[in-house]
Order: sequence, then C-alpha cells, then structure tokens
Amino acid sequence: MSEHIVTLPTFIQVSNKTRFSINLNQYRNSHFQILNKAKVLFLEQVRDQIQALPHFKRLAISYTIYPRTRQLCDVSNICSIADKFFCDAMKELGRIDDDNYQVVLGTQYLFGEVDPQNPRIEARLHNHD
Repeated sequence: MSEHIVTLPTFIQVSNKTRFSINLNQYRNSHFQILNKAKVLFLEQVRDQIQALPHFKRLAISYTIYPRTRQLCDVSNICSIADKFFCDAMKELGRIDDDNYQVVLGTQYLFGEVDPQNPRIEARLHNHD
C-alpha cells in the first residue's frame, strides 16, 4: 500500500478583504458565491500537487491539522471542509472517479502540532487498489 502526502491550505483569500477559513462554521455561514469562489481557488492552490498523483481506484485519507496558534480548535470542523474541497478537487482533476464510499473507503482527522511558521492541513492518501 503506497502513501502520498498533499499539503492543503488552512484558509483561502477570496478577495482583498475576504478570507475564507477552511472550517465548518465559516462554510455554514458563507454566501454561496463565496463558497464557490473558495472551492475554485482551493483547487487552484493544490492543482499541481494533485496532478502529480496517480489515479486511485480506492483509497483512504487521513487529514492532520497543524494550526498557527495554540488556540483550541475543533479538528473535525476544519478537516471536514478540507475533505469536501479536496475530494471534489481530486474528482474534478481525474485522480478519483467519484468520492463515494466505494472509492473513498474512509477518512480520519488528526491533530499534529502547532506550527506558527507553516500552518497547514496534510492529506495522507493511502492507496487500496
């Protein structure tokens, strides 16, 4: 079983004044136009990393959050939206055929450590072909 790592952003700058944080609270409260723009910009930020991946017939994904500060956060609020955006990008770029349970066998959300220099979400893809 092979493993691939993709680094995902913790926020998307959707305009000069508007920053979309990758989390369920922001997702739930944002206007659909902001959500659409955030998804498009998310895909653009991770496009090169995804295009370097093989096609997966079946995989499991674990997401590890590395926040900028020690402020407590709800890992599932962050990783659930990262998962949604990431799987949609993987499908759009042809690395998975669909993001249903027959393709994405499972997901796991983890806390890594505080990283003020490089806040991020790491997606670890475990190939189950």
